[in-house]
Amino acid sequence: QELHHKYQFYLDFKENFEKLDIRSRAKSLIQNALIIHAAEDEAVHFTEAMRLAKWIPNSALKILPQGGHTFGAKHPYLNQDLPRVLEELVDATVKFFK
Repeated sequence: QELHHKYQFYLDFKENFEKLDIRSRAKSLIQNALIIHAAEDEAVHFTEAMRLAKWIPNSALKILPQGGHTFGAKHPYLNQDLPRVLEELVDATVKFFK
C-alpha cells in the first residue's frame, strides 16, 4: 500500500524537526511507557519497538508472537469477541495501568 504525503508535510517536518524527532522525544520522556508490538507485524518490524524501548528510560516492552499490524482485528470488525492477540494486548494494557 502506498500512502502519499503532500510536499507541505515534508516542509512542516523540516521546520519542526526537533519537536518531531522520535528518538530525542523518547529519550526525554519521564513517564512510564508500555510498548506492545506484534512480532508478525507486516508494516513495522518489531525491532523498531525494541529500539523505542531502549530510548525510553522507564519503558516496558511486550512483543506478542502473533497478530500482525492490527493485532488480529480488521475494519469493519463484525465478531462479538476480540481476537485472542488483541485481548492479550488489552489485558497487558489494563495490568500496566493498575
